[in-house]
Amino acid sequence: MENKRSKGALLLGILLSLYSLKKLLPHLSGQFHFERVKLICQPLPDSIIFILFSISVISILLGLISGVGILFFKDFFRKISLAVGYYVLYSYLVEFPLLAAKNFPKWVEKVAKEDIMIANPNITYGNATSLVKNYFFSNLIFEIVCFSIIIYFFTRPTVKEQFK
Repeated sequence: MENKRSKGALLLGILLSLYSLKKLLPHLSGQFHFERVKLICQPLPDSIIFILFSISVISILLGLISGVGILFFKDFFRKISLAVGYYVLYSYLVEFPLLAAKNFPKWVEKVAKEDIMIANPNITYGNATSLVKNYFFSNLIFEIVCFSIIIYFFTRPTVKEQFK
């Protein structure tokens, strides 16, 4: 009996790799601002914030690596993608509301003033903050949906069987 490979697994592996690469690029290009992470995670000590930041970067790297490993139907990488998916859902559904929600307005203001309004001086403050909020929440919904799909798909018995 021939072991048919799932096109869904291949597609999710490619998408996970590409999305992880997109999330990693700001870190590699120096466009990521650690001060903003510190702002949104106040009043935690800098050492704890750095640990949370490091875990986040590691999960992005693991997403990239597991996306590539999924293309080869290796079960170890399927399990890593599940761990990354659970971490993303945890960070958005538990960690963000508990740690960052109260500082979110200050973070939005800082991003709007330092990025949006500088790049486009003709935009009003209200429009700039709306852009930041819309981008953040659309990204949040996108990640929750995508990682929920990854978790659902890679825990299906028929898909798990293909990775043996």
